[in-house]
Amino acid sequence: MKTAHIVWLVQAAAAAAALTMASACTSQSLESTFNSQEEAIADYAGGIQFTECEFIQDPQNPEYNEDGSPVLIRSEIRTYSPAVTHNGGATRLTIIDGDGAPLGSSGSATIYFAGYVFDSGPAETDITTADIDGTGETWLLSTPYTSFTVSSSADGVTIGGSGSARGLTLFATNHYATAALSGWTLSEGDFAPMTVDLGSGDLVEGLQAGLPGVRAGEVCDILFSGKYGLGKKPLGTIPANSALLYRIWVVSISE
Repeated sequence: MKTAHIVWLVQAAAAAAALTMASACTSQSLESTFNSQEEAIADYAGGIQFTECEFIQDPQNPEYNEDGSPVLIRSEIRTYSPAVTHNGGATRLTIIDGDGAPLGSSGSATIYFAGYVFDSGPAETDITTADIDGTGETWLLSTPYTSFTVSSSADGVTIGGSGSARGLTLFATNHYATAALSGWTLSEGDFAPMTVDLGSGDLVEGLQAGLPGVRAGEVCDILFSGKYGLGKKPLGTIPANSALLYRIWVVSISE
């Protein structure tokens, strides 16, 4: 079982204090690394496809499990490319549109998030909605898996990933569906949304640049190279100078 911490949205003071002047050779090597990461991000943003699907009983041949729960099948609704926005070194892919006023550069947003170390990412991935925690709340499911399965039983709904999680490694989340599908538990806090304040100056630089403009209800990916990330020292399970992808579910915004 993996453990998710929900503290990786802010800059690490220890990492910032540890920065030193690098040699010209090291700087050139690091710049080359960042350039390669940004090329990988551009490739991902230009090629990723999302398939909206639902898990339903076969309308032609409905079947039931031994416990009486329905057997579910995957049904595709549409496949589409997300809208792409570039700002200050960050790339935002809008997967589901929000509505209302956009978040300003000094406003606050209440969000769920999932943080991934980014290498390349899959070329396509599923999204769907399901009530998987028994509360009646509908969660949007989407992960780096190529696809996933949803099944029902007397104990509730079970989800599982299939295919490859190529190019994305989860390091933190407060999003229940993502944690359940990825086999994570929380060591602190709970699966409640958290509020981030863009005016505080405490956010990771890539998120500070990528969040302005999001709207309530929006689901998006925000990607950025290690140049705008968590620093030149490893941080927990995150390697130094890593490119990052944050999946953001925007609950609400305020100015």
